[in-house]
Amino acid sequence: MATSAFKSGKQQDNKSLSNEYRSNMNESGCRTRKANVATELDNKKLRKISCNNVNSHNAADFERKYKQLGLIGKGGFGSVYAGLRLADSLPVAIKYADSKRVQGELRMGCVPLEVVLMQKAGGGPEAVGKFAAVTLLDWYCLDQKLVLVMERPPFSLDLAQYIHFRGGRLQEDEARALMTQLVNAAIEMYNKGVFHRDLKLENTLVEIGPAGPRLRIIDFGCGSYELKKIFRHFHGTLQYAPPEWYKHKTYKPIPTTVWQLGVMLYCMLHDCQFDTRVFAMDWIQFSSNLSRECLGFLHLCLKEECKKRATLERLRTHAWLSGLNPASQGSAMLPPTSDT
Repeated sequence: MATSAFKSGKQQDNKSLSNEYRSNMNESGCRTRKANVATELDNKKLRKISCNNVNSHNAADFERKYKQLGLIGKGGFGSVYAGLRLADSLPVAIKYADSKRVQGELRMGCVPLEVVLMQKAGGGPEAVGKFAAVTLLDWYCLDQKLVLVMERPPFSLDLAQYIHFRGGRLQEDEARALMTQLVNAAIEMYNKGVFHRDLKLENTLVEIGPAGPRLRIIDFGCGSYELKKIFRHFHGTLQYAPPEWYKHKTYKPIPTTVWQLGVMLYCMLHDCQFDTRVFAMDWIQFSSNLSRECLGFLHLCLKEECKKRATLERLRTHAWLSGLNPASQGSAMLPPTSDT
């Protein structure tokens, strides 16, 4: 159920959204798609690279270059340890992944999909700190486990922890600043041909610095490079799966990404949990203390019909965000918006 202010904005937002869809069906938009989004053929070629062509894949090399410290995270994805790069004491995160998919990829001699996606989204070792996605520094095949060595932003914690330490929810102005970065990060990843598939608070680091909180995206273990595909197998956090998955057992990249951004914003602004199935039963309400623009933004993200949901471009130009300067990692061109 929505507040009256939220309901009053429906007609205007729907009209604006309809105009947005029509405006993106021109020839210029098609050219932008071809220019900015890596083709699926290019991505498939990346997957065929042999593990033997990568510089380092043995325990001795790993131990010579990195020092492993204490455990900092564990879950279905594997285990993550803090560490240091011995050459310059750069803080790193060392992830051990041994899922069935990873084991199959390593047996076939393919570069693991998570490696490919991280290289596309976060660049190589020379790009540390440059993009929204954390940078992959190195990777190894050790005892049928995939070992990823990534940059570890200093003075950082995940967004769920950050919200907890801020009292359980954020003020609207702070949530808006963070959502601006998240939308820009989603655009940046899409333009690089990456569908994260599991955007959530726990997969977002907050890097604390003098310029204010900066968000970094982590954990590409559920991701894909197929941007035009209709997906029929869900990978990610089921609690945040879009409604179309429960209704039709299918979902698409942009509508799913937008839904997950809406879930993240809801969690920033409300001191309670979100579940798509509970939301579909009208058991989740929006705070009446939010501005009309913020409610409208949430409404566009959390449309139950994916065809009526906002696009990433629509979110970026929404009145609730447009008053802020784009974050540095969101300077990429806008993606095409016809993926609904």
